[in-house]
Amino acid sequence: HIDVGDATVMDDSACFHIGQSCPNLKTLSLRASSHVTDIGLEDVANCQRLQRLDLCHCPLISDEGLLALARALPQLQLLALS
Repeated sequence: HIDVGDATVMDDSACFHIGQSCPNLKTLSLRASSHVTDIGLEDVANCQRLQRLDLCHCPLISDEGLLALARALPQLQLLALS
């Protein structure tokens, strides 16, 4: 479980490191991470066992990024967006 919600330093680079270092991660909160974009979501998708993801108040994430994430993570059970 990683919770970096409301972290002002959370960005796509941090998502890259999470994706590379935590392939077995099951829960991730990026709540209010205003610098995370679709590029960061591509890296988060490397966490193939991810079941719960909180993206509430992440303004730079688009529908396309969410769709790609959903396709890449078959075990995802909860995606919080609001």
